[in-house]
Amino acid sequence: MARSAAGPDADRRPLLLAGSAVVIGGLVLAAGTGPGFLFPDDSAYITAALIGIGAMAITTLTSLALAHRRS
Repeated sequence: MARSAAGPDADRRPLLLAGSAVVIGGLVLAAGTGPGFLFPDDSAYITAALIGIGAMAITTLTSLALAHRRS
């Protein structure tokens, strides 16, 4: 399989972005959990979801751009 001029890791970049979103979402939820509480408050869940939506949108656009560039 030939590699593109973008480098050997070009195919894995969208996956790395998605993984980063999971990590950031987890940090947001951890930060939204107050001392003595087991679960985060509602605003932490909303913020984590918005971060995930943004990351998935970027991942989708990147994947489509890479697929279009190959064809």
